[in-house]
Amino acid sequence: MRLYDVPEELKRRIISMHLQRYGELEGEPEMGAFGEIYKLKATLPLVAKCPQLKKFGTDEGYERAIGKLLVEFEKVGLYWRHHGVQRYNGIEIIYGWPFLLSRLRHETLADRIADAASWTMTDKLLCLVQVCRALSYCQRQGLTAHQDLKPANIFVDDLSRHFRNSGSSAVIVRYKTYVADFGLADAFREFGKNSGSRPYMAPEQYHSGSIDNGSAIDIFALAVMSFECLSDGTHPIGEKTSEVWPVQLSGKSSKWKRENVWKDWARRSEKAFPDASIAAKIPAAVLYEIKKALSPNPDDRPTIEQFEYSLWCALEREAGDLAQSYRTLIDVMDEHYTASDDSDWPYLTDCISRLRRLYSIRDQNPQKAQ
Repeated sequence: MRLYDVPEELKRRIISMHLQRYGELEGEPEMGAFGEIYKLKATLPLVAKCPQLKKFGTDEGYERAIGKLLVEFEKVGLYWRHHGVQRYNGIEIIYGWPFLLSRLRHETLADRIADAASWTMTDKLLCLVQVCRALSYCQRQGLTAHQDLKPANIFVDDLSRHFRNSGSSAVIVRYKTYVADFGLADAFREFGKNSGSRPYMAPEQYHSGSIDNGSAIDIFALAVMSFECLSDGTHPIGEKTSEVWPVQLSGKSSKWKRENVWKDWARRSEKAFPDASIAAKIPAAVLYEIKKALSPNPDDRPTIEQFEYSLWCALEREAGDLAQSYRTLIDVMDEHYTASDDSDWPYLTDCISRLRRLYSIRDQNPQKAQ
């Protein structure tokens, strides 16, 4: 028997019983496009992510779900050493259904962008620098493209919450970012799947052929995300992204549901920003790189390192001498957290082995993988 065969009224009780050693289930699960997320109340709050039971709760769906989770877990297993990657802390298999455990972060970059008044231009630039550093590290470990880079997939911790008695002045970098959701990483190369999330997709992702310069996919998405971040949520197409995607707010045109609207914009060689006052909020050095990064020609886009350089130029103008302190801190974090090798965390290797075993016996008794 698998979890999706259990009567509905017993599922939550069974899940709660198996996860109680990590913490107490809090509220109802949140539903994403692929998974359902359970929050666990504990000293260090956790989340447990599993494939949606209603969406994948068949024998055929089970195989697809386990395969997708395995791919994501193996990817994170390559990149977990970097402090800017959202890692998994463990796996729990409940009646053959896998739950991936990770730290609960305070919010996502999408949440942060929506709360424009509560952070500064320096905060925004430092968040983007951290994303660049994490992606650069992943590329050095073999990643070509995350392929689904967007604010909702960047988790954020407000470090000042850990120093409540001292306030935000107790931390040099207030917001710590974590790149998450590697479920589509390199899918263009390994599975022939080019797509991502439409507002962030490069033009080459809209066709089904092979992609030669895959790393340029993330640069395009990074440019869109940076424009949103620095303009308080406006997409370069001229709309507040949260108002038109994935759901259109009342009064917004239904055209934003159509793929060709986003595809035609992505393919334009000249992308004139619709409101000059919005573009004026963005530091000139960064805006210059954003324009290059939005080129329909992948070979004309800058590298992640070039894009990061523009962010530091803007930080020097914005923060003055403090910019060097920010750089030193981030450099030290990079050096400290990436100096280890696989032997430092054999537990992760064991978790991946358990998930592989579950996938290998998917047509048999799933309890053997417990």
